[in-house]
Amino acid sequence: MKKETKWLVGIGAALLASSTFLYPKQKMKQKGQVLQEIKPKEPELEKSKEKVAIYTERDQALQLRLEAIRMAKEEIKVTQYAIESDESGDVFAQALLEAAQRGVQVKLLCNGLTYNWKHSQKYKESALLNEPNFQISVYGGLRRLRPWEINNVLHDKLLLVDHRLAISSGRNVGNRFLWPNIEGKTKDMDVIIYTDDIDAPLIQKMEEYFNQLWNAPFVTRKKLHSKKKGTQAQERFLPKAKQATKEYANQIQGQSLALSFYPVEGVGFWHNPAHENIKSPWIAQQFLSLLATGKVTWIQTPYFVWHKTMRKGLENLRRYPTKVMTNSVATSPNFFAYSCYLRQKTWDEQYGEMVEYHGQGSLHHKGFLYGEKGVGIGSYNLDCRSTFLDTENLVLLQSKELHDQLQAQILAYQAEDLPAKNVQWKQKVMEAMGRIVYPFYDLT
Repeated sequence: MKKETKWLVGIGAALLASSTFLYPKQKMKQKGQVLQEIKPKEPELEKSKEKVAIYTERDQALQLRLEAIRMAKEEIKVTQYAIESDESGDVFAQALLEAAQRGVQVKLLCNGLTYNWKHSQKYKESALLNEPNFQISVYGGLRRLRPWEINNVLHDKLLLVDHRLAISSGRNVGNRFLWPNIEGKTKDMDVIIYTDDIDAPLIQKMEEYFNQLWNAPFVTRKKLHSKKKGTQAQERFLPKAKQATKEYANQIQGQSLALSFYPVEGVGFWHNPAHENIKSPWIAQQFLSLLATGKVTWIQTPYFVWHKTMRKGLENLRRYPTKVMTNSVATSPNFFAYSCYLRQKTWDEQYGEMVEYHGQGSLHHKGFLYGEKGVGIGSYNLDCRSTFLDTENLVLLQSKELHDQLQAQILAYQAEDLPAKNVQWKQKVMEAMGRIVYPFYDLT
């Protein structure tokens, strides 16, 4: 390689690294200044006649989504961080396809980087787009000459049906989250909202947020390039998907989906901005304001990695009896996030009561409890990515029944204590990884 070429490659690599890491690092510092001036404030909730249920199990989580899709008569709107190329992904996609075939308008919005149909299963995209009622868009992803947009991630997991039913969750669509009777379970939860009033405030706010995401400047619409290829793709996809659907029906045979819906005294909806590349920390600002009231009792987050601008607000963990439940080194599946958590762990233990999960599988719950009735559930992790880089949402509810249900589940997780196996090597790897990853996010 010529000397001039080496220089060009070096300059290109430097520009890529600086735009991918240094640009967001500077923007996060700038936008995080609002977190330095946190004042105690409880969320402003609206009265609503909507009824709400929480589902914290796993085996019927896919069935919950299938039943919601099958009841649709007019439209379905979906946002998903990841739809995997496995049985759960095929069953979910087939249900959406069948809805479009019976006349339902389907809009599917996926995260650009985790859009798993782009390469090995491109035919699945063509099979869905072959239906005129089916639209697919992707949010963000790596675009030419704009490498910093790799950090712009759609992390919401929403399912909206006919303005009457909504599901917000932390679950991705994949076997690890939805398929019954497999090892390595990922534990998560769904909040399900139902109403007969199409003007109900919570679902209406969720619809408005979906429309903001769908029309964001980072969104790319997918197109069917050939009707012939679309028909061929359906002929290839449907037998495989129908086989997976049949297998799933056999797995849950004899089981029924039991949900307990409760009235709520108040509802609210938090989300990050849809139109910003590096996000203003809307959710973090509201959550830290609530934390400053001293009323937050439990926080559940799979990853606990704070940016330095969040530190002042998180000092309230020391002032009030708030407990934070997160994964342990034995249960965390995310090496990068946990490696940064280990770097901050001394500070965490000094300023708050950390409860590490030592049970079966891993925790993927995102939520919190406050007061005697307050509940927050959604996609937001208490980490710097969810605070500044990802689209996120949290549903807020006032309900004694839902509060007590979630609290009982948290205490059950706390009571699980399985012996950890082969964690020493994992911790050493994560500690070494933390030394590399940690400086890029300017966390200290």
